[in-house]
Amino acid sequence: MRPPFSLVALLLLTAGCVPFNQRVDSPVPSVVNPAPANLIPTLVTDASTQLEILYPAPSTPVGLAAQPADTFGQGLVAALIAKGYHVTVGSARTAPAGYALSYFIDVPTGVPAGLEVYRVTVFVGSTSISRAYLPDPSGAVPAGPWSQRQ
Repeated sequence: MRPPFSLVALLLLTAGCVPFNQRVDSPVPSVVNPAPANLIPTLVTDASTQLEILYPAPSTPVGLAAQPADTFGQGLVAALIAKGYHVTVGSARTAPAGYALSYFIDVPTGVPAGLEVYRVTVFVGSTSISRAYLPDPSGAVPAGPWSQRQ
């Protein structure tokens, strides 16, 4: 069952304005509230496609501060490499090369009770892109367009 259009429209208008459950200032990838496993492939594909639109692969080397331990991060790295990105991973002794890449998935505060919403935020350097998603039997359905903050 799909949510009513007015509810999706409300989410579209408020998704970029809703505060995070937890502020993440660290460049280390993290998942604040892990999304269900069946949503991850859609989230990875959508995020990597949007990154490809904003940052062409041949001219954008990206680096993560640490090796991702979660399925979203692992999938995102694999998808970016498949698209031709040069992805490096730093360690305790070395910083990653290229634009700093980090991400998190959270559940926005202020969402009506009973409505399941996940928000993916990806940081590339000092720019972030975010998008909210609703679970669907076939995966995840975007609840609005990508928002970009510089």
